[in-house]
Amino acid sequence: MQKHNSYLSMIFVCFLSSIPLQCQDTTPSVATPSSQDLFALMQQQSQTLATILERVSNSSVPQPPSTNNITISPIISPQLTATSSMQVMISHYMQQIQDASSFVWQTTPALYEQSRNLIFDYRKELVAGTAISVYTSLVAYFQYQYYTVFASHAWIHWCNHLTLPELVSASTSSLSEKLLQDIHMRYFNKQNVQDVIIPYATFIQEIDLQINAAQTYMHWYSVLNTCYIASFFGLRQSTYERVKEARTRLSFIKNIFMSWISEQTLVSNKKN
Repeated sequence: MQKHNSYLSMIFVCFLSSIPLQCQDTTPSVATPSSQDLFALMQQQSQTLATILERVSNSSVPQPPSTNNITISPIISPQLTATSSMQVMISHYMQQIQDASSFVWQTTPALYEQSRNLIFDYRKELVAGTAISVYTSLVAYFQYQYYTVFASHAWIHWCNHLTLPELVSASTSSLSEKLLQDIHMRYFNKQNVQDVIIPYATFIQEIDLQINAAQTYMHWYSVLNTCYIASFFGLRQSTYERVKEARTRLSFIKNIFMSWISEQTLVSNKKN
């Protein structure tokens, strides 16, 4: 509306400026227009003014945008939102921890009293169950050690057609050659047939495991036999002697391999 009024003011000023005014002038020989000429000029200016006003009224005056449908939303930083969410989460967890601590402190005395009464009421059953569990675990442990020594894949069965004295008196070179062949046949690497590191390492690992199992069995037999309860756990003198002989045989087989390794090391050092 203000812009429209400014247009009308400018047009009215232009109209007034176009009308000649009579004034006394000292300049000589200037013709003064007659009243008919002034009337004709005013009619012409009125028509021009009417035409301009009609064009201005028909023209579209830009209106300012309406602010009724504008929604102003606050600008919230993502970092501020993430920080606030983290603070709320931490506060929630801290509250849960405090509640849990309070619950524990409140219920601990009652639980302790109930547990003590329960243990006292069933003390005989608990002692019997514990004793049976310990006994069963020890028997199973001893049997596992015995099985490790005398399993079908154990090295105690290597050259079993020879007794231990015959094995000790046999040629070391022939025993080494046969042992290496058997190691390669049992542990050879299918992806790399020429690989000898993995078969040798696997052999040492397994034979050490079997020797340690024999020593463990013998140790526990000695301890329990001293207390005269070895037979109560299924440990017999005959099984002890058998395990002892197996340990000697396994140790001898390992010495054959280690002797061959030593010879190969000496040969390699001489060549270098």
